[in-house]
Amino acid sequence: MFITVDGIKIRYQMAGAGPDVLLLHGWGGKWESLAPVLNALCGDFRVTAIDFPAHGQSDTPSDIWGVDAFADHTLKLIDALGIAPCHVIAHSFGVRVTILMAAQHPEKFGKLVFTGGAGLLPPPTVKSRLRAAAYSVFNRFATDQLRDKLRDYFSSADYRALPTRQLKQMFVKVVNFDERAYLSRIQSPTLLIWGREDTATPLRDGQIMEKEIPNAGLVVFDDCGHFAYLERSGEFNKIARHFLINP
Repeated sequence: MFITVDGIKIRYQMAGAGPDVLLLHGWGGKWESLAPVLNALCGDFRVTAIDFPAHGQSDTPSDIWGVDAFADHTLKLIDALGIAPCHVIAHSFGVRVTILMAAQHPEKFGKLVFTGGAGLLPPPTVKSRLRAAAYSVFNRFATDQLRDKLRDYFSSADYRALPTRQLKQMFVKVVNFDERAYLSRIQSPTLLIWGREDTATPLRDGQIMEKEIPNAGLVVFDDCGHFAYLERSGEFNKIARHFLINP
């Protein structure tokens, strides 16, 4: 199914009946990324999963969006779909968007489930400082064409895998936005589900979120990485369902 919001066509899937649950995927994903969660919960809830703008079959904005633009558009989408207030289950980048939305518009949300949540800047290391210093020096004297090559060389594999310069610029804008200051403003009860072996968003991030979100609890899966909702699907869905259903 498709809906157009602010001139951007968004693909979504809706299934079930009951209280509304919105599923938000990670960067580079699409609604099918969370299909196992949708299928597990649609017996008790009306579950909506979307393709974020610039993902899946949704339109790509003409501007270089940051987290704030994604959050603003998702809030408008929630209103257009008529699903507010809603619970949210979000993974990785989806957590980035939800942190901002829930902090700024608590009236639109019920309970939140964050898994492998992004949004916190990693502490600097000696290696990261050296790479940044080297890039700064080389970038100062480079041509525009060489700057693009240098940026690819000094950037992550996720950045290099993006197919267009626009998406790369968007990715840089998103990952450099630190949302830690927003955590204390989240009023929703929040369940954090983390893989102990998550290297993309380390357990440290989940522990910080548990500490700084006022009403939060953390569940840790051993021998599990960044995709807890897939790697431990049965346990994840059982815990999430119990959390959403019970007062």
